[in-house]
Amino acid sequence: MGYHNVEMMLRREYNEPPSKILMDYAKAGNSKRLTAGSLGINRQTLDRLARDYGVTFLPQAQQRDCCR
Repeated sequence: MGYHNVEMMLRREYNEPPSKILMDYAKAGNSKRLTAGSLGINRQTLDRLARDYGVTFLPQAQQRDCCR
């Protein structure tokens, strides 16, 4: 699946901009691994989306206990 197809898939599935979806996962204290798995994308694609949208995930020590 191409990079732009992932963005379109996320927008269709969540009815939100991909940037907001990633921000919500990050603000909730989720890890990148959990977020990528929940969204059905690989970690490399998540890293690229996060970088493009300026989304920063918390360091591991500050993530929710279930995500460490």
